[in-house]
Amino acid sequence: MLKKNIIGIFLVLLGVAITLTTQQILAIKGITLELPFAKPTPTATVESTATPLPFTPTPLATLVTTRDKPIQMEKIDWEGNPSAQRNFRGTMLIVSGKDSQGRDMVFQAELNRKQEADKGGYLHYYWFHGLVAGEHISKSQNSYRDKVAITTGELVSQYDTYIASDFSSREKIEATFLLNEGKKLSLHVQGFQGDFIIKNTPEYTEYVDLGTATVDYGGETIPARACLFSIASMDYSVALFPFREGKEIATVHEFWLWDDEGDFYVIGKGIVNNPVPRRASHELSLYREEATGKREKGFQVGLDFSQQQGKINWNIALPDLHGDTFTLEAANPITANQDRGLVRGVLKKKAGAETKTVQGFYVFIQSQ
Repeated sequence: MLKKNIIGIFLVLLGVAITLTTQQILAIKGITLELPFAKPTPTATVESTATPLPFTPTPLATLVTTRDKPIQMEKIDWEGNPSAQRNFRGTMLIVSGKDSQGRDMVFQAELNRKQEADKGGYLHYYWFHGLVAGEHISKSQNSYRDKVAITTGELVSQYDTYIASDFSSREKIEATFLLNEGKKLSLHVQGFQGDFIIKNTPEYTEYVDLGTATVDYGGETIPARACLFSIASMDYSVALFPFREGKEIATVHEFWLWDDEGDFYVIGKGIVNNPVPRRASHELSLYREEATGKREKGFQVGLDFSQQQGKINWNIALPDLHGDTFTLEAANPITANQDRGLVRGVLKKKAGAETKTVQGFYVFIQSQ
């Protein structure tokens, strides 16, 4: 079960967007206020050469999402749920850029902490999957600790979060990861302001932040863009969707995409074959315009995909976001089973018939 990760988490319990208060963000972080961003005392090579394959976009009308029945609002009795009070904290970073040689750099770092009530502590399980300096990297770190704070080990050498002294939602992150042969990758992200709320309840809170980053690796400083997913849940049976009893119960497609101007999309679709309570098929799209900061959210994702000759391609339509469409391919899978990696493609803006190139990170999990 722990082989997979936080994938699909941000799709869980999709609800009405509400503004997250500063106090809630601070409570989620569990961190101490500092002066404005004052630094506390730190307590197999493959080149990316793929080019998009021709993939004729499916007409928008045939991609529009359909549901077996209308979405209904249901009351959740958290205290009555036998799995409640089993805390989960999830932190996921997606980073995308290009090095000085023009090589794509993209990686996903996941830092998950799951409470083990019978043991009185937290199981920490972290992953790093990335394409860095032309090299495919997959590394993990697992440990058991009595505290929920992110800990150091064979993967994470440092992880610090800084908040502004005015208690606003502004923050930044500095982290160091130990990659293949102990090589250090240092990440510096700033500009987080609390861009999107996915879910906002005392029992389950999830938000998405966007920022600018620099990555220090191999003697080079690489400019990049970053996305942060943060989760605080009192019930990890919800947070660990799409898995149950160690098996995938859903087919999940997820994308984090930037265009050349920095406009950002999150696209996610989870298809549950045999729905059970609180595990239903769901869809989500997020958009932020870089120049203006305008944000939009949608709950319909039309998607089809093909797997031919070792290639994965997608056609996607977002009815809630002006009918924008995407033609994407898994340009450079990182893992052997191709479940995640570099994604590249074309965005057609329906509103203005404008076409843009996009790239970023994808995750593709198929149910068993």
